[in-house]
Parts: sequence; structure tokens; C-alpha cells
Amino acid sequence: MFVFLITTAAYVLGMAVPKTEAAFGINKQINYQGKLMNSSGQPVGDGNYQMQFKLYNQASGGSHIWSASTTNGLPTGDPADISVNVQKGLFTILLGDTDAGQVPLDIDWNNDTIYLGVKIATDSEMLPRKRLTAVPYALNAEMLQGQRASSSVPNTGGNLFALNQTSYDVATALRTALFVETQGTSNVYDYLLRMSDGSSDVFTVNRQGNVTTTGYLAISDHLKVKGIRLDNVGSNSLTSGAYLVGAYDEFAFSNATTVQAVLKDLDTVIGNVSSSAMGLSLQDVTSNGNTTMHAIQFAGGTSTNDFKF
Repeated sequence: MFVFLITTAAYVLGMAVPKTEAAFGINKQINYQGKLMNSSGQPVGDGNYQMQFKLYNQASGGSHIWSASTTNGLPTGDPADISVNVQKGLFTILLGDTDAGQVPLDIDWNNDTIYLGVKIATDSEMLPRKRLTAVPYALNAEMLQGQRASSSVPNTGGNLFALNQTSYDVATALRTALFVETQGTSNVYDYLLRMSDGSSDVFTVNRQGNVTTTGYLAISDHLKVKGIRLDNVGSNSLTSGAYLVGAYDEFAFSNATTVQAVLKDLDTVIGNVSSSAMGLSLQDVTSNGNTTMHAIQFAGGTSTNDFKF
């Protein structure tokens, strides 16, 4: 018969530490300390004791969602004992210590009803189970700079989530307010960004950078595609539009710099040719009258004889 007094149960990451940059990962271990006493209230003798540590998502009953050691190595497998050294009744253990052969603490921590159950040797699991709580500063882990990842904004306005780069200076190296990366290789299923209206995607950027939208893009300045600029700069329809900036100028009789201006010149030429052709007669073939001494070529042949009708 053992009497167990819990003294500390906290995330290793939750301890007070000097300010530092966030790591790419966290140490998923719980620093757990306790005092083991006998039925007379005295510390048990020094030595190794067989213990079981299990986590539940309810205060009593139910099945465990994790055990420090299991017969098959899975979190919900049959619990197995761990040998824990006790000195003067005190012991310390890192729950989830994979280096010591324990099962990784890969459970869903996004809930506030996780309880620890402890079993010593052949005794039944001690009651009541101990609910895990956060150390004070860990309470802020639910938010990022005071903003929640999932919430709602009142109809009076506001931002659900905002990223603010507040250093008002000139960067001397690459600096990004938001960096998104994917190492997925599927051009069909891997996306950098997906935005939805709740029923379907309205804006997406896939891993190749291809952009799809169900609406339209409103560009306040101009759109530039490989040197060809599209904007509304200009005083009229001919001086605005798609600029031929960066394109090869192969126009011999047009100084136009926009697609619309080129089309206008072409339209003028077509109009002039049409009006001239419609007024032509046989007498207008040459300024020398209805005869000519010049060769007339038909289907590749030439002739200096009279051309008669």
C-alpha cells in the first residue's frame, strides 16, 4: 500500500527561461515529480519501483489515450511498467522520454481535460486522477500576439488575425512578414494557399505559384507580363492600355507604343485601302492612259504585247 503525493507536473517548455527565439520544435516531455510514502505516512525505502503513468481525457473511467510504456509501443496499447528510482521517497521522471524507451507524447493537446493516472507496483491506479494544468505563461500559447487562430470578428469591424512587422527601418537582408513554404511535389493536391467562402475555394495558389480565383484581380497600378505592361496610364484610349515595353519593335510605318494604338493604325490603313479600291477604274491603272509599255505579269509570266479585253 503506497500513498502518493504529487509535487510537480509541468511541461519542460513551460518553465521560466530567459527570452530567446522560438525553436522549430518543442521538447514534448513532461517533467513529473512526486513523493512516495507508505501507509504510515513515512517515505518508502530507497530503490527502484515499478510504476505506470497513463493519460486520460476524462476524470474517471474510460480508456487511456497514452501510456508511458505499452506492450506494443503504441500510445493506447496495453500499459507496461517503468522502473523508477526513488530516494527518500522522492522521484523525478520525464514522461514521454523516448531516449529512455517511453512512448512519444504524440496526443491531441488542444483540449483542457487531460488527466494523469499513476499506478504503483501491484496497487490499483491511484484516485483521483490528477488534472494537468498550464504554468502561467503557457496560457498565452493559446494566442499569438494577443490574437486567436480561430475566433470571430463582430459586425462592427476588426481583424480576425493580423501580422505586423513593426520595425520601421531599411532591411539589409531578406525580411518577410509572412513566409509560406511547401515541399509537396503534387501539382494537383499541394497548395501554398487556399481561401474559401465556407463552401468552395475562391482563391488558391498551388505549389508552382499558379493563381486561381473565382472573382477578378483589382490592380491599382499596372500588370506586367515579361516586359509587356498593361495599365490605364494615358490621356485617351490610344495612349493607355497594353504597352509594348520590352517587346521587339518591328513596325516600319507605325510609332505606336500600345496595342490599341497599333490596332488603330491598322484600322486606318484598312479604311484607306478600302476607300481607294472601291473608286478604282481601268483608266486609273496608269498615269499614261489605258496603255503601258511596262511588263504585265500573270501567274509568273511576262508580256510586252498589247493586253486586250
